[in-house]
Amino acid sequence: MRNLKLLLLSSAVMLLGLSSCTDWDQVDPPAGSQVYPKLEQLAAYNFDDGTPVNAIQTAQAGELFAYDAGDLPVFTQNATRTTPFLNLNGGYLRLQNPIGGNAQQAVSLVFFVYTDVTKAKDISELTLFSFKNEDGTQEVSLDGNGGLHVNTTAGQWAYNTESKTGILQGDTTWHKVAVCISDVDYFIYVDGLKRLDFTPPTSYKTSANLNMKDVVRFMADAPYLYIGNSTYDAIANEDKAEAYTWKIDDIDVYRNVITEKQWRWNSGGG
Repeated sequence: MRNLKLLLLSSAVMLLGLSSCTDWDQVDPPAGSQVYPKLEQLAAYNFDDGTPVNAIQTAQAGELFAYDAGDLPVFTQNATRTTPFLNLNGGYLRLQNPIGGNAQQAVSLVFFVYTDVTKAKDISELTLFSFKNEDGTQEVSLDGNGGLHVNTTAGQWAYNTESKTGILQGDTTWHKVAVCISDVDYFIYVDGLKRLDFTPPTSYKTSANLNMKDVVRFMADAPYLYIGNSTYDAIANEDKAEAYTWKIDDIDVYRNVITEKQWRWNSGGG
């Protein structure tokens, strides 16, 4: 009888342990095997040697293109910045996406940007960066005023900032921009100051139920990261290349959510 009681007690303990699993045919993962989001820099494009090469993953090099009405981007330097930067005047840069399909919770970019464009409408029509699929028919992009545009098979929507975020101010000054697009929101810092923090409400979805997780997943999986190219870009669509001369430098790409260490102001490489 005593052995029977011990057997019943052992069976009860075993059942309690299994009840912590989601399904009866699964067991809890071993302790210490969980994957927690970790901030990791995956790319650094400083252009100091006059090439669009990722200093972290050196096998990843970019390609330069020009619109019909524009010019091929060039690497140059001047009195405003003493190290080489990328000058875009009707062209764009295509890079291999350094995220590699695993963003975990967020995709973040930090870069320095400069332009003499002053009209708010022109600034909002200029694309800073975009993540695209192989044939360019789907994308997630950020415009010069911080507006986020999504056009993927998961759905379409755009969040355009109603006031200038200060990303492209047209004041002939270099500005440090930090952008984080996460599973729940996206935020932008300019010169160390928060200029945008947008969390979509639960009702902020398309009929396809697109949400921020879909956006991050697409950005992680897309094969290409473009600088200065989007289907929303007025340069490509309206033959206005001469109105959109701008410069970019020190582009860093991160997996997961950036912190103050990344967005606080510094002068960068120049």
